[in-house]
Amino acid sequence: MTYANGPSQTIFGLNGGATNAPGGLQGTGDNENQKPNVVLSDCRAHGGPKYNWYNPLAFTLDHYQIGSFGNEHVGMCSGPGIANTDFSAYKNFKVTERVNVQFRMEFFNLFNKTQFRADQINLQLASGAIACTAANPCAGYATNTAQYNFASNGQGNFGQAGSNGSPGDRGPREIQYALKIIF
Repeated sequence: MTYANGPSQTIFGLNGGATNAPGGLQGTGDNENQKPNVVLSDCRAHGGPKYNWYNPLAFTLDHYQIGSFGNEHVGMCSGPGIANTDFSAYKNFKVTERVNVQFRMEFFNLFNKTQFRADQINLQLASGAIACTAANPCAGYATNTAQYNFASNGQGNFGQAGSNGSPGDRGPREIQYALKIIF
């Protein structure tokens, strides 16, 4: 039996630059892996398909203060853990005095529990933010804030297991049979 909590994971707000912000939203010049602001304390998605692990509405880039860092802290979210039970059974049969036969059955993931892989979850929240500056104002936004509308831009595959091009889970139940001759 292997049962373990999931690893701590950090959500990243923006992949790529923001329009009108050549230095990135944080002003560091790095346009990747910028931390978003947290609006809900629970990272997990509830309801919907099971492979949706993180809730995109728990984070935002909307009204993000340009030149600051988001309030999400490192390792804030807990990734999927492991809940695996393997089981084997065998029976020995005596054929002759020197020859025995062993029949084995082995079950991997006995209860067929879906186990998502933490390393196969998309942690990148969004792309396509717009920086609202004095030179490029946005209606309804303060100067030097970011505009990002999740309704119109969507979240893509954020928080989904298997969204990085590989299977998102550790696989279904496997059963193997063996016949072993011991002499």
